[in-house]
Amino acid sequence: MSKRVCVEAGCPELIDQGRSRCRAHERELDRERGTPAERGYDREYERAKRQPEYRDATLCATCGEPFTRDNPKTAGHKLDIRTYGPNNAGIIPECRTCNYGWRRARE
Repeated sequence: MSKRVCVEAGCPELIDQGRSRCRAHERELDRERGTPAERGYDREYERAKRQPEYRDATLCATCGEPFTRDNPKTAGHKLDIRTYGPNNAGIIPECRTCNYGWRRARE
């Protein structure tokens, strides 16, 4: 697999395709984002992740592909939070590609 340079200005670190930042800059970005609780993920969200519909899922609810190590299960919102804002409509099991796909549109 080919490598590329981290997107942070001045960082010479080579990273794998499919990632945009080196591990150090990913950690820095995560610190800036705040904790899950600070971002609005509360007990209700954690409780929803323990429900059998999410916990026992083996296929992505969006594309139907099985979860893999390279494309693991993530908790996607039933209603798009960028459009509808924070909501308690619950979560669905999505693969990383489907759940994080909106990020590719910005890069």
